[in-house]
Amino acid sequence: MQFNNEEPQARETINLLEDRPTNTVYLETQTEQDERVRANSPFGHLQTWKLLKVIVKSNDDVRQEQFAMQLISQID
Repeated sequence: MQFNNEEPQARETINLLEDRPTNTVYLETQTEQDERVRANSPFGHLQTWKLLKVIVKSNDDVRQEQFAMQLISQID
């Protein structure tokens, strides 16, 4: 990807993104995020340390989310 009128900083960002899969939204992979969080965690030295990602909702109807998760688990 080359654009003629872009800032040098923007070019660097685009070059970083070219090394990523096309569906990546964030600038770091899951593995990189796990390593970064583990390095900054007071419990990161433990062998059983694991980063879990969760969505927490309160006072909300979660039927759509429940259906989506059931559908994903059936497809997966």
